[in-house]
Amino acid sequence: MKTAVFAVTQNGAKLADQIACQFDYDLFVKKGRYDTLSRLNFHDYDSLSNCLKDTFHSYDALIFIMATGIVVRTLAPFIIDKRSDPAVVVLDEKAQHVISLLSGHIGGANALTKKLALFLGAAPVITTATDVNEKMAVDLLAESLNLSMEPFDHLKYINAEIVQGNPVDFFIDQALTNAPYYIKKLQACQIEAKLMEIKTATCFSRSSVILTEQLNIPNGAGLLFLKPRKLAIGIGCRRDTTQAEILQAIQTACEKIGKSMYDIACIASTVVKKDEPGLIAASKTLSVPLYFYENVPMQQMIDLYSLDISPFVTKQIGIGNVCEAAVLLASQSKKILLHKTKLTKVTVAIAWEK
Repeated sequence: MKTAVFAVTQNGAKLADQIACQFDYDLFVKKGRYDTLSRLNFHDYDSLSNCLKDTFHSYDALIFIMATGIVVRTLAPFIIDKRSDPAVVVLDEKAQHVISLLSGHIGGANALTKKLALFLGAAPVITTATDVNEKMAVDLLAESLNLSMEPFDHLKYINAEIVQGNPVDFFIDQALTNAPYYIKKLQACQIEAKLMEIKTATCFSRSSVILTEQLNIPNGAGLLFLKPRKLAIGIGCRRDTTQAEILQAIQTACEKIGKSMYDIACIASTVVKKDEPGLIAASKTLSVPLYFYENVPMQQMIDLYSLDISPFVTKQIGIGNVCEAAVLLASQSKKILLHKTKLTKVTVAIAWEK
């Protein structure tokens, strides 16, 4: 998880430095508020608000060592959606409390809070209702199993039912790929799921969570569907790279994150590669769509997420990053699972489809 630590005072800078060094996080300190830092590579800033304009969307998690009020007021203009916002954790400069402030489940702020509290000997402050009532939150379950939630606005209703102790049924579609795997995973969370043939939403009599791959089930009230996420693949390659070389690179990249090429939903690249025979053939072999993007939206992704750029690639096609920029556009998600990985004649980046 790409993480940044921010401090505004000298004491805060010392604590931020300690955390950044321990976990290899990026460090941001207000100018003039530090003496000597162990972290040799750090960033200083004049305005926290201006700094966050460039960094909020570039990290999976943000840790602030300052007053919670400062963080709330500064972050307010940047917050969009719990599915895409980074985890936000706040500490006081004496490390007495670690507060999970934003994106506790999906973003991982609650887990990060516990991790930091354990390291610092601090008190973790977690206020999500499911956690304080020691109940399993469905969004946390879905995130741990790499499942998407549809319709997402039903999540709060299901979690509320669980917190209040009302019955919520769990079903697994018997046609779901690897259904026995999901049964075991739910059992490990003390959830007994029923295996059944799921054809329509009319077969559920009360609030239910359904694991399925089916796309044509109408959404009924009180129903939340969990569906296995698919991967978006971003590709950059040399001219005349063969189909076999591209497929081998994709397979190697998928193996690095413990996934299969069968999990792929789409491939994306630069419009410069729209007539690349090997790339076109690879997408046909995998039976997935192939998207090509113009330089302008690709550059927007590079700027927004502060992606690393290659001067050579910039000279060749006008932008300095292909695979990561393309996969961010194709996935509509900022969560890159595998950052730019250089393989034989191919660069690959992987993200979850949103």
